[in-house]
Amino acid sequence: MILFALLNLGCEKKSQSISFQIESQKSNIDHLIVSSYIIDTSIVWMSGTSSICLRTMDGGINWEAYSHPKIDTFQYRDIHAFNQDNVILLSVGKGKQSQIHQFNPSVGWQSLFVLDEDDGFLNSLEFWNDKIGLAYGDSFDGIPYVLKTEDGGITWTRIINLPASNEGEGGFASSGRCISVIRGGKAWIGTGGGGNARVLYTKNYGRSWRLFETPIVKREFSGITSVSFINNQIGFIAGGDLADVNSYTDNVAYTENAGRKWTKANRPQIPGPVYGSDICLFKDRLITAICGPNGLDLSLDKGDSWVNVSDENLWLADFTSHGIGWAAGKNGKILKIRFQ
Repeated sequence: MILFALLNLGCEKKSQSISFQIESQKSNIDHLIVSSYIIDTSIVWMSGTSSICLRTMDGGINWEAYSHPKIDTFQYRDIHAFNQDNVILLSVGKGKQSQIHQFNPSVGWQSLFVLDEDDGFLNSLEFWNDKIGLAYGDSFDGIPYVLKTEDGGITWTRIINLPASNEGEGGFASSGRCISVIRGGKAWIGTGGGGNARVLYTKNYGRSWRLFETPIVKREFSGITSVSFINNQIGFIAGGDLADVNSYTDNVAYTENAGRKWTKANRPQIPGPVYGSDICLFKDRLITAICGPNGLDLSLDKGDSWVNVSDENLWLADFTSHGIGWAAGKNGKILKIRFQ
């Protein structure tokens, strides 16, 4: 266990230090872990490649792995947990490789959706509640590919009243974070690819949409990989150029007006793209975590300054307002972070 201290990184008049501990946990697998869902400080689900998902019931002291019984090639790049026993998993890939499954350790696996579009590719899913949710994939016929469910993922219907997409515009299945939702029907979707880095926004469960431009780098294989909002106004996006893992680009930005305007943050310590990120409030401080192939950075001042806390190849960062979070990635690596 390693102890760090972040001293007065924000711009508040009152000096306040926040320390944190990083603990390496044993996943007992060597697969890539891509996405997570935190139920509470004890119960966490994660998912990844080779048809694997993981669950801890004791805050990460023990992790139990589950795998699809028939196919071991599903890439579960996103997971949503309704409770400690019921999860929805998104497997990504071209056409019919993109699937949505339901899993319960006591009941087993059930296929809910298979993408019947040869040019389609699902990237991410998210739910407002136990019934209503969205899934997002690469556009291929002039509009973004967005699906909606109103029965907990059992059935999915495509939304077609969307702004036009640009050529090559889609998303990145790097952490299951293409979508962020807030209660009341608000959702933000980050796009990328083909020289695009835009944000789709709905305030009414997908009945209408707007598009906002962002300052994230725009290249053929760049864009937004992760979106996170803490309320109706304050949010964060991250991404970069996935074809260049060693260079610094404009890859992080914040908004304080629901995404209408984005302010570019200072560049992080880690080079290359951000695969996963999250923001949370702890002790009235906005904590930002970003991670990617070159490590994990933290910020307490909306990206004005960054502290590098790991050089591991990490794909997800997921934090709670209780001051506890997880990061995970290559070779089954899991880190638990506690703020104090």
